[in-house]
Amino acid sequence: MGDEKVNLIDLKTMSYVAEIPVGGVPRPLAVTHDEQTLYCALTDLHGFVIVDIPTRRVTQTVDLPALPQGVELPVAHTPTHGLELTPDEKEVWVTSCGTDQVYVWDIAQRKIVSQVGVGRGPNWVTFSPDGKICCVSNVLSDDVSIIDVKQRLETARVKVGPAPKRLVVAARSPKSNLPRPRP
Repeated sequence: MGDEKVNLIDLKTMSYVAEIPVGGVPRPLAVTHDEQTLYCALTDLHGFVIVDIPTRRVTQTVDLPALPQGVELPVAHTPTHGLELTPDEKEVWVTSCGTDQVYVWDIAQRKIVSQVGVGRGPNWVTFSPDGKICCVSNVLSDDVSIIDVKQRLETARVKVGPAPKRLVVAARSPKSNLPRPRP
């Protein structure tokens, strides 16, 4: 953060190989599996940028609908904080911290196709490996929204404690010795 760029690292040599200018202070980002496209939230942008990694150029700025006048953000200068690609890489889901919404941006159509209401101050976004469930941490309501991706509907809100942030979804191995969760 602060240099208005994302550093590209070669994981074999663990060295920096390129700087990718993103046009602002980077926040959460997502990269396609083929490593050709970067989606990046920026400080002070209610939306995100799309970057062509090989050319290291921003190809599009995606603006979310305008924030209401006078809205207070959970984190100063951060109208958008959570951003993630669906596992099938057909959509980018991005939070609007000031409106308590998650917007769904369709990559093929290059437009917002849906929005889902969540808890207060949505922060980070992650998906189940099969892409059926989306989880969003809500920093101001101390919970996590569970969203049915196909229905575009919040199906549960789970209290988790003060100011949840980053999320990780782990798939249980069929060979695991851990007990199965109770229904």
